[in-house]
Amino acid sequence: MSRARIFSKKTMLAGEVATVDDCRYLVSWYRETSLINTYLILGEFFFFFFFFSQEYFQPNLPLFP
Repeated sequence: MSRARIFSKKTMLAGEVATVDDCRYLVSWYRETSLINTYLILGEFFFFFFFFSQEYFQPNLPLFP
């Protein structure tokens, strides 16, 4: 982005109007820093790890007893 501006009380009191660039910057910032993506990545890792390691830790039991 050409300009990264954080909305503060001073900006709102000055009467500046939010532009399309500001909205796009806020959306991209939220997408990059959202915790949902982090939880999804960690969930995928742990799901596949435990799914494929179940036979290794319990070789005599079926996969889904």
